[in-house]
Amino acid sequence: MIVNVYMLCLGFVTFIVLAVCFFVNPWIEIRWQEVAVFSAFFAGAILCLGFSFLFHTVHCHSEQVGYIFGKYANL
Repeated sequence: MIVNVYMLCLGFVTFIVLAVCFFVNPWIEIRWQEVAVFSAFFAGAILCLGFSFLFHTVHCHSEQVGYIFGKYANL
């Protein structure tokens, strides 16, 4: 269980770093359509990994907290 939480957190941080590196590099010539697609991909990955990380971190707090964060983890 604890490895799952760390792997989700590692993936969350990794995708944030990848997104920042991708959008900050001035040498990449990309069109706005490609920016939109990559933005949606990075946002989806970051949100899914982030909400799953939060769920697995706080679900043992109480049944109500687990239920609330369970909704976010299954978006």
